[in-house]
Amino acid sequence: MRTLRRNKQKFLYQNFVERSAIFDEYGNETGEYELTYGTVTEAWGNISPAKGEVNVQSFGETESYDRVIVVDDLPVTKDARIWINNPDSNTTHDYIVTRLAPSLNNLVIAIKSVEVLGVKEDDNDQPEPTPID
Repeated sequence: MRTLRRNKQKFLYQNFVERSAIFDEYGNETGEYELTYGTVTEAWGNISPAKGEVNVQSFGETESYDRVIVVDDLPVTKDARIWINNPDSNTTHDYIVTRLAPSLNNLVIAIKSVEVLGVKEDDNDQPEPTPID
């Protein structure tokens, strides 16, 4: 069954490209990595409101994810960044792709909510903490 146009919601995604090692001033690896992402792209898909039993069975019992996006076709990769709650690339992303399940007619994308720099998108209305002198 194809996805209905009236059920689709706008979201943004940014594909993961590569992970490269960071080196110190002596040329030694620091053990840290820099992640590189592609360009931010707009897409439309059916986004589930919450995790449910049918979704759990789609990916297995052990896969951790919060929502599911169903699209006709999309060149998205695992570990891609997703903007749903605030589809503006100037803000921090609120989800990452944890698993892809392609089928004959559509692609099911499992996504997990993430915190970026310790700030969750829903907590943006909170006042900034004041520094202690």
